[in-house]
Amino acid sequence: MKKTTFAHIYPYVRYARQMRVGKNTPLSPTVPCDNRLFYTLEGVGRLEADGTSYEMTKGDLILFSAGTKYRICPAEESVTYLILNFDYTSEHSSITTPIPPKSINAFRENDIIEEIFFDDIPELSLPVYLRKRLDVLDKMLEIEKEYSRKILHFETKISNVLSEILIDCVREIKLQTVSDGYEIIDEILQFIHDNYDKKLTNVLLGKKFSFHPNYISYLIKRYTGKPLHKYILNVKISHAIALLDEGRLSIGEISNHCGFCDIYYFSRLFKQYMGISPLEYRGKKNIK
Repeated sequence: MKKTTFAHIYPYVRYARQMRVGKNTPLSPTVPCDNRLFYTLEGVGRLEADGTSYEMTKGDLILFSAGTKYRICPAEESVTYLILNFDYTSEHSSITTPIPPKSINAFRENDIIEEIFFDDIPELSLPVYLRKRLDVLDKMLEIEKEYSRKILHFETKISNVLSEILIDCVREIKLQTVSDGYEIIDEILQFIHDNYDKKLTNVLLGKKFSFHPNYISYLIKRYTGKPLHKYILNVKISHAIALLDEGRLSIGEISNHCGFCDIYYFSRLFKQYMGISPLEYRGKKNIK
């Protein structure tokens, strides 16, 4: 099994198609050799994965990895899925034809095309079930369209669109236990961006948003993947770079404008972030 991080994905879609399932559709348990993403376009159905049964209504999505035992159950009326067979990387993109799932008795571990474990998102090793992701519909249909037409560079476009979908899925996985939801986190981040010139701490943010300071730190870490102090520093340095590019203010003025206590502290942190000092950065900008 290959271990990696989610940042290194470059998904390869091997097959994209719609499937209509009715009352009398005979479907036995199988095991896929590559990863699967099921998205419900219409109707109500049920899908079993890794021993758990999931109701699938319009907008519902389930994602599971190669080697997962699954079964598409007959629907009471009918249900239409849009299904992707894919790898998380392009390492095996030379295998371009669809690989049918194996029967449980015929499947062997070495049938798996690509076995990956994400150190930072271990949840992807288990089935991921997300409800009412109607925002994904257009992207899924775009993948199907690109796959069927196969216009120049379609594989790259499909990979980019699927990357967006997978990123959205991972964000929801990581945030689904955050009781205060996306809105309050976005408000906190917006406040940081609007007030980067001030001295921002978890205590100040806690008072502003009526949360315990430690919970503010937890939210930022969970939402951005960075500790609060590093996130704030990144925002300040990004604004400092923009001001250096403009060239109107001195380095001392930029340091003060971005909320650093003094120019020496600003220069030290800037060099840690950029690898060169503010003065060196400005000098390189002015070289013709």
